[in-house]
Amino acid sequence: MAARKRGGRATGRGGGSSRRLQPAVVLWLVLVAAMVLTIWWMRDWRHSSTGAPAVGDQAAAGSEVASSDAASTGERRARAEPVAGSRPPDPTSSDRLESEAAVPGPVLGNVPRGDGVRLAIVIDDLGRSVQDARRIFAVDAAISFAILPFETRTREVAQVLESLGAETLLHLPMQASGPQNPGPGALLLEMSAEEVTKRTREALDQVGSVSGVNNHMGSAFSQNESGMRSVLEVLVGRDLFFLDSRTSARSRGFQIARELGIASAERTVFLDNDDSKLAVRAQFERLLDEGRALGAAIAIGHPYPNTIAVLEEEVKAAKQLGYEFVSVSELLERSSSDF
Repeated sequence: MAARKRGGRATGRGGGSSRRLQPAVVLWLVLVAAMVLTIWWMRDWRHSSTGAPAVGDQAAAGSEVASSDAASTGERRARAEPVAGSRPPDPTSSDRLESEAAVPGPVLGNVPRGDGVRLAIVIDDLGRSVQDARRIFAVDAAISFAILPFETRTREVAQVLESLGAETLLHLPMQASGPQNPGPGALLLEMSAEEVTKRTREALDQVGSVSGVNNHMGSAFSQNESGMRSVLEVLVGRDLFFLDSRTSARSRGFQIARELGIASAERTVFLDNDDSKLAVRAQFERLLDEGRALGAAIAIGHPYPNTIAVLEEEVKAAKQLGYEFVSVSELLERSSSDF
């Protein structure tokens, strides 16, 4: 009887049994979809919370930082060159490098000892605050100071640092590859050799007594052979050294300086591309790593509050591990014949 009732319903309603199954099928599909969405959401949440890129983003996110940094560092360690021969990864057109975006690392207490390793720290972009200069000078390290010309307090900052006996450099503005404005007195690609020479001399006169020069921005200008030669020939006449900030991997500054017999070096690490404390600490640790690999290394930072705070804390700890902090002038190469 039960079978006949089901059959009757099927005949009387024209296929009602298939319709009666439809809600179950829909419910099953909804449950499957919910499970898929939950798995996908958990995957994205896990990547975002740990800072790791999703699988599809790994090539784009990791190729610039991991590949260029690893290849560059590996090449330098294989050559075991002094600091002047080091080569940083490909940069952007500012004083800081996207390819050196800092990744949080272990605390300094886990760093190996650095007996015999010499490190130099240069702080750029001075000339706007005497207080910043004094606070940085108070850090227990032989820090060198790069002063911008034609800024609001250029002369005062230069005079204060000279009275303190600090090593100072002219932080010479040069044209960047992008839209960034290098500031007053910048050297531009469109300038004649005579104009470049004139502006370089004016900038030096603005800052006063300095030991050397490094470039501010300049990712475009530093690649220009004739422009850099005009700048560096001025340095020859004044017996000044040149520190290539390496804002471009194709910078010609260091090579031309060595050809001209100018004492010179290259920046190894930027400390504060990301100026959060965690990132600056990680870059400081990278400086120690590079120093151990090369025997010496040069870092460039800026007068940011977090950069200063990290230096105040970590320099002392690094010195206790045997690292020696020296002025940048102690880590110079004289000419290409030194290699």
